[in-house]
Amino acid sequence: MPMAELTRVLGMEAMAGTKVGSGWTTKAVQHLISERFGVTYSKSGVRNLFAHIGWSYQRGRKLYIRRDPVDQERYEEETHAVLANYARNGQPVVPLASDQSKVYLEGTLGRRWSPIGQQPVVVDGARQKRAENLYGAVHLGTGAEVAPFAIDWQDSDATIRWYELLLAACPQGQLLLWQDQAPHHTSEEVEEWLATQPRIAVIAFPKYTPEENPKEATWKDLQGGSESSPLA
Repeated sequence: MPMAELTRVLGMEAMAGTKVGSGWTTKAVQHLISERFGVTYSKSGVRNLFAHIGWSYQRGRKLYIRRDPVDQERYEEETHAVLANYARNGQPVVPLASDQSKVYLEGTLGRRWSPIGQQPVVVDGARQKRAENLYGAVHLGTGAEVAPFAIDWQDSDATIRWYELLLAACPQGQLLLWQDQAPHHTSEEVEEWLATQPRIAVIAFPKYTPEENPKEATWKDLQGGSESSPLA
């Protein structure tokens, strides 16, 4: 069987009922090989083929289409301005990327075969599942985890409590905190509290752009690949 042709077909065509780039199941590839090339492969044989052509078995990520280019531009300009100001003043700064996530107590997205480095994209659907809620930040200079915090729910009170833990964990320097625009970050209660905390400067990530947040990647091992809020 011509491997180059199989690779081309898998990359250029889509599994029935999906779009190109959304991945392939083992069963679908078995059927494809039998239909196109007249060869029968077992499941383990298909797995060996994928390994040979440089594909891996990956959990899909969601594609959020509601992102706003104006919000993206605001985020970039604000980040550049704040960093330039700190550079001019020579202030000691603790740069932190924060995020909140859920560890679901039930299964989430399944896995499909896709090229290594090309995570499958699947349609986002609402879900109601029991979960533990986690707050945390990653130091953008050292990569260290800062002030991890677990709680039953994400709300304004929990957010303020986590900010207090963050201040205690970083007693020196200005805290420059990037975070998403979730309601428990932008509520009136939280904004009023932040106004009394001169050591914390906050920059909001654009909505629906989780790839902007370095903290997102640190949840993956813990969650087994599940994702947090699209506002991240």
